Amino acid sequence: MSRYLYVYIGYCTLSRVQCQTQNESAGMPLVLPHRLRQIRESKGLSQRELGRLCGLGANQVNRYEGGVSEPTVQTLKAIASHLEITTDYLLGLTDNIENNSLPVPIEPDERELLDTYRNQGWSGVVRLGAERMTK
Repeated sequence: MSRYLYVYIGYCTLSRVQCQTQNESAGMPLVLPHRLRQIRESKGLSQRELGRLCGLGANQVNRYEGGVSEPTVQTLKAIASHLEITTDYLLGLTDNIENNSLPVPIEPDERELLDTYRNQGWSGVVRLGAERMTK
């Protein structure tokens, strides 16, 4: 079965390239259907419930899990968000199930360093470092 991947070339150009997933070439089932079902069931959601949460038709999740159809990028993002996992995990690009995309809080000293670099460049950072060392 052929799959197409849309890739960005340059700033705005989309190019459609035919690709074959590692699982397809090995004759194994696709990762998305298996992982989608596994995570949905572990969260205690029915196919209809997940579909309703994501704004999908009554049987659409069943089609995704059966490998009959594939979700759009927007749908994939919605599913991942409601299941609290990454799209990379659903697609089999990583085995890390944790969604580590939450921003890490920046300490005041880090914020000052970042702002200094953005406003004054490396010379400002050196000056800031020198000021800190004399304190």
